Amino acid sequence: MKTKLWAGANSIRCVLELGSRARSQTLTVDGRSMRGYPKVFVVGCGRSGTTWLLKLLGRHPRIQATNESHAYNDIVNVLTSRSAQRLPMLIALARVLHRYDTVSRTKPWVGLHWYVTRPEMRAILRRRLDEGGERNVIADQLVEDVFDQFMRRANATHGDVFVEKTPGHIYWAERILGTFPEARVVEMVRDGRDVAVSMSSFAKGASWPPTERQRQFEIWRDAIRAGQRLHDEPRFADRVFRVFYEDLLTEPVATTAAILEFVGLPTDPVTIELMVTSTSAENTPIRGEGHTVNRAEAGRWRELLTTDDLEEFEKIAGPEASLCGYL
Repeated sequence: MKTKLWAGANSIRCVLELGSRARSQTLTVDGRSMRGYPKVFVVGCGRSGTTWLLKLLGRHPRIQATNESHAYNDIVNVLTSRSAQRLPMLIALARVLHRYDTVSRTKPWVGLHWYVTRPEMRAILRRRLDEGGERNVIADQLVEDVFDQFMRRANATHGDVFVEKTPGHIYWAERILGTFPEARVVEMVRDGRDVAVSMSSFAKGASWPPTERQRQFEIWRDAIRAGQRLHDEPRFADRVFRVFYEDLLTEPVATTAAILEFVGLPTDPVTIELMVTSTSAENTPIRGEGHTVNRAEAGRWRELLTTDDLEEFEKIAGPEASLCGYL
């Protein structure tokens, strides 16, 4: 009941705030001077090692990164969904601000609040409301505004690379690459059977992973299909890079060097060694069942999946598993 009351009151508050002509005390949130810097989006099926990859890349001195933004779900989808299309722009933008508040309140470990403060978010939305334009264009501009402001607040300099990791952005990757000519996508892939095992483990401490094997296999299959569509699209052939979890596990230095070369950063051996060592599972203080890092190993499915599970996996995701070399 309290949650519903808060949501209703906050929705009204967001409309009133954006409708007010009173200006924020925030300094410029234009961000145009930051435009054009290299952008890398780490995507893939959840529990495929995307968090590990983000931490690894984040250790490079020229990379600016933080937690998941969920920008395309919390900005683009909120603003351009079928239901939002029927709303006046003021109300639709207020829903984006309300979403910002809701996520920062209920899921503080992810979200846009890792990228911009609330006053900055309000000022960004207000400026786009004032300038107007086509809704889909405004949605993409808002995402860019948020990322630009993050880079400004991080004191990014020429040559720095922005890295954002939200696994679900695999389904927005075509839009991302179309919006940002300078963007590249790194797709993380892990054996779907190990992903299912990892989902079951993580479900002991998180609410999002499904525990039904069928659903786990379907989620993995759909993510692989989405990634493959990118690889098959000639326009994006040189802007998408597939990283296998198993390669990062067995050949971390060589795999890291290949990723850095893809994103256009120097592959200094000393830096790479430090990146790999500092983010290895052995150096992770909190790990185990229910945590982000469990065992960081490949092939555990052999111990935990039943014969029926394996038959179901081949039935649901056999072609995708074969495509990736797992069958």
